Amino acid sequence: MQSGPAVCESLGEDRLNDRDHRDEKTEHRRARNYDREESRWRAISNQHVVQKERLDRMQRDPMLGRKNVTGQPCNIISQAYDHTPQGQQLKFNDDMIKYRGKVRCANISMRNHLGFNPIIGEQIAPITLPPIPRPPPMCLA
Repeated sequence: MQSGPAVCESLGEDRLNDRDHRDEKTEHRRARNYDREESRWRAISNQHVVQKERLDRMQRDPMLGRKNVTGQPCNIISQAYDHTPQGQQLKFNDDMIKYRGKVRCANISMRNHLGFNPIIGEQIAPITLPPIPRPPPMCLA
């Protein structure tokens, strides 16, 4: 139990301690934020340096960069296949997809009796299949 001027001194010390503690927390937070911001700017600077070094390395070594080739073995605008083994393979695969579609169509037609006249018992509309596409020799290379 305190009384008189000792109470005022005790309360004054508590206020000073609280203020010092609050200032320490603020300084700690400021230092942490400063370090975080400093490391962020250092990382940004290092990223620019790494990109510059990579660009210089790619410019010095011509074999390191990518060749100017398309991602598909065909011209996506004109739909023309390239005269390469990959282009011919793509053309053959596309032809096989079309052929399988026509075989499916003929199979469904036969199952549904398309073009069959039940009165006279004859097939009126002939169902034909196109020839099977053969892979070009360049495709097999």
